[in-house]
Amino acid sequence: MTTSTEPELRAGPRGQNGLLSIHAARIGDRTRLLSLRCEPPLQVLRAAYTEPELPGLAAVTICSPSGGVLQGDRLCIDVVVDAGAQLRLETQSATRLYAMPNASASGQVSLKVGPGALLEYVPDPLIPFANACYRQESQWEVDESATLIVGEVVTAGREARGEKTSYRRVESIIDARRPGGQALFSDACVLTPNGAQQLGFLGDYVAIGSLFVVSTTLKATSFAGIAEHPAVTHSHAGWSDLPNHAGTWFKVLAADSATATTAVRVAWECARRALLGRGLPAARRS
Repeated sequence: MTTSTEPELRAGPRGQNGLLSIHAARIGDRTRLLSLRCEPPLQVLRAAYTEPELPGLAAVTICSPSGGVLQGDRLCIDVVVDAGAQLRLETQSATRLYAMPNASASGQVSLKVGPGALLEYVPDPLIPFANACYRQESQWEVDESATLIVGEVVTAGREARGEKTSYRRVESIIDARRPGGQALFSDACVLTPNGAQQLGFLGDYVAIGSLFVVSTTLKATSFAGIAEHPAVTHSHAGWSDLPNHAGTWFKVLAADSATATTAVRVAWECARRALLGRGLPAARRS
């Protein structure tokens, strides 16, 4: 892992310009979608209310008919959550980053969370195929009284096909700010397993996971209880407070994608219980 953000993206054939735009607001005792716009390959299922303990929270599932990200794709996700609303975004399955021999792909994620609102976005893992090259830039705008929880897992790839860390490059760049523009923190993860920076890439590990909790009421000490969980003890994990009293972060290096995914979910569950007094709904699959 390196914090360099020097691009190594190839111009080439254009893919699809996918778009997902969501505007959520609290109306009455529930969160409703005021507007929704989808352009392939990004689509969503209708909002569901799956947590009786949190009746105002709307859950929206993102799906992709193409099954993944193709070379040349330019995907944009734009989410606005108004004051007091609660929205959980999830994905239907892992996101496959297909082989990209002639071009790279990119994603833009904009998340805006208003006063007292909650937004959770912890998608299923990224599975980068051999020769995949993908860059995602995220801009987060979070009110001081709001909560934003975002997670990510990058797996080794299709290990069963002998494509263990055979992708070319995966980047995830984050810039978090307050509505007035005050910088909270930034994070840059650039994975280049087959490049010149291979030395010290992930050590003996092949998957990396992260969770960011932007909330002025959560401290890193809240994660102390997960230190003995098998997914944490069998990996290399750490957590700390974010700068500017913005919240906390959790990161894990694991020997397999299942362990990294479980560790991130355990941290998410811990953060939820500390902030909402409720755990996560049951996973869709084991």
